[in-house]
Amino acid sequence: MRDFNLMEDLSSQDRMMIVDRAHKEADDIKKKPSQRRGRTDQEILEDCIRGQAAEVFMISKYNYKDDPRKYKDTFNLQQKSVDQKVIGYEDPKWILNKCKEYVELAEHAFRKFPHIIQVWYNKKDTNDYIWKGEYHYEGISKGFTRVC
Repeated sequence: MRDFNLMEDLSSQDRMMIVDRAHKEADDIKKKPSQRRGRTDQEILEDCIRGQAAEVFMISKYNYKDDPRKYKDTFNLQQKSVDQKVIGYEDPKWILNKCKEYVELAEHAFRKFPHIIQVWYNKKDTNDYIWKGEYHYEGISKGFTRVC
């Protein structure tokens, strides 16, 4: 449905925007040990580029709006906050559980984690992003459920 290739489906201007946004995000992450999680500066930048690719794709191709708040991604057409997740493994189960924790744990309440997440699989060193679905938070007992 929303698979894309970084080089074929995004313009050179989109790709420049991805790199610019990724550098800004990476610089911010490098300052915080909790966000760094043992990654080198280069690994942080690569992860940021991968995540920004999904954000810019949705902004460019689906008319999503950028969410300018720190550590937030996009707004969908209904102006709901959407978190874009790019994973390096095919099964999104782990990231869905992690997002459920962010929504439910009081210690993460300040983040106001979005109740909508969109997930892509991107094998590192490739330009292909494979759509793994859109998930909505359905409460403590159900967590995130795939809607498309």
